[in-house]
Amino acid sequence: MLNRVAYAASEAEYGLAVEELRKFKRELAMWVERNESERWVQAKFRKERWGRLNNNAIESWKNWMRSLRSMPVPWLVMGHLQKVGLKFDKRKKEMQQWKKGVGPKIELKLRETLPLVGTVMEITLFSSTNGVYGL
Repeated sequence: MLNRVAYAASEAEYGLAVEELRKFKRELAMWVERNESERWVQAKFRKERWGRLNNNAIESWKNWMRSLRSMPVPWLVMGHLQKVGLKFDKRKKEMQQWKKGVGPKIELKLRETLPLVGTVMEITLFSSTNGVYGL
């Protein structure tokens, strides 16, 4: 029942799920309403968080590579690298607009993880029209 509340796609579906939860256990429904539901209830997100989700790895890959599937393998790999490069560049630009940066917990986690990684390289986009990038 709590999953129905968390993954409700609309406000109406969320309301029905909370009412069902209230019939089952009133205290649990009150807890849901008091604990920042806008942070974890899908219907309360102000904007799209992930885009269209698909938990099937093969379907996700097919959708990602749809325009490249008919190409020879070297071109397919190059097209994939271009897509990844453009996606990284988009995320980098979004992160540069953050006003507060990362929080202390994430900063601590990064400090713990970076020595394990070895080197970190910055991705630079050379051409946004064809997705050529470098490290």
